[in-house]
Amino acid sequence: MAKAEAAKAAKLFIDYVNETGSPYHCVSACSALLRAAGFKELPDGGRWSLAKGGKYYVTKGGADVMAFVVGGKFSPEESGFSMIGAHTDS
Repeated sequence: MAKAEAAKAAKLFIDYVNETGSPYHCVSACSALLRAAGFKELPDGGRWSLAKGGKYYVTKGGADVMAFVVGGKFSPEESGFSMIGAHTDS
């Protein structure tokens, strides 16, 4: 990563940290970033209509956010999935 790119990434991260003083602020900021990246919000609960290649996120209680992308070749009968996780502390 070039020095200018690293400085830009560091500034974005610092701005994000300053904006997110609580889990609720974090979920709000993450939701905005996800929408800007083309993710669609799904309701918490009920059945979802998902499409291959779709990008989705769900919030719960204003303090949790889960986001995922459905692979273009995903098959419930044959495909596995990968998952990462993180937590917020204020």
